[in-house]
Amino acid sequence: MRVMRSLRGALIAGAVASCAFALTTTTAGNQSREAYRLLKDIRADAQQVAYYSAGLKDMVVHPQMDARIEARQLNRIRYEINDMGRRLQQFDAIQAALPPLERNDVLRVTPLVKHMAGNADAAIGYVNAHPGEVWVRSYLNDVQNLYSEANVTARRVKSAEDIAKAGLF
Repeated sequence: MRVMRSLRGALIAGAVASCAFALTTTTAGNQSREAYRLLKDIRADAQQVAYYSAGLKDMVVHPQMDARIEARQLNRIRYEINDMGRRLQQFDAIQAALPPLERNDVLRVTPLVKHMAGNADAAIGYVNAHPGEVWVRSYLNDVQNLYSEANVTARRVKSAEDIAKAGLF
């Protein structure tokens, strides 16, 4: 069963773009509010990837589950990662108005999103080539890495939000 097309093409351009999180007041308040909204959305997307990849980890424990469920989970992960890539691209348009400290936050998150895309691509490629064989170590590693990277991304974004709310920038 064909699960989905590659994530890399859709995501890499956005994930490697020089982007910024605006969490405090800037000279352009609209950009700051927009960046804060994007930040919250990226955190929500990362939490969804963690949730769906946890579901994939459970499927490995119960390999008798339907392969269509696995394909749906991978499609959901693909959607969320692509969404993060689109949001990172949106930061590119407002980065000039943001302080350097806020830009550094995205520099810490962008590689994680890129790694998630790579792991999702590898998992998708494996499932497309070997449907129903989810116990292979490389696939298990891809799923575990997706889960870990999504959780780290959500924590980093949450930490940046907390710092901004406290006015420490």
